[in-house]
Amino acid sequence: GVLKKYGYPAVLFVPIGYLDDRHPLPHEEHLAAEGILNPTVDWEELADLEREGIRIESHGISHRPLADLEVDEAAREIALSKLRLEERLGRPVRAFSYVKGSEAHYKQVHLSLVRQAGYDVAFTAVSGANSPDTDPLQLRRYNIEPYSPRTFELVLAGACDLISLKDTVSGTHARRLFNAALGTSTK
Repeated sequence: GVLKKYGYPAVLFVPIGYLDDRHPLPHEEHLAAEGILNPTVDWEELADLEREGIRIESHGISHRPLADLEVDEAAREIALSKLRLEERLGRPVRAFSYVKGSEAHYKQVHLSLVRQAGYDVAFTAVSGANSPDTDPLQLRRYNIEPYSPRTFELVLAGACDLISLKDTVSGTHARRLFNAALGTSTK
């Protein structure tokens, strides 16, 4: 509604293993255990979403980080999700979004697999701006929540690019060491 009102495009990256499957996504299983269900979309809804201006692109099959999979399984997730979506949507699927998407969740070999499958762009979850020199298969992006309007304005202006350090391999390693020392935990 709001995006359409102001003319902003939107993309929904779908893990095809959960289309028509009312099981919770892996990161929502704890909510489901408490009776809180966040239903996934089904195949029939994809065309409706596209008619409403929400473009559908690939998020793999099983919603597991590629780095957790064997290479042949990762290749299957990357290529098969694209083929199935293209069959259903009747158009090329150009974009892939890495599950979780920090630098620890995908490897160089996955960039080659994404390229070989025929994707034009792929999105990480690393925060930050992109430039003409950015690898199109490692695009950064900003999360719009839970920023206040002023903070979001600063993010869009590029003033918060240091936050991207948390998503690097070094940042992830430092966070794990910090959490181990404190006896705390983050995903």
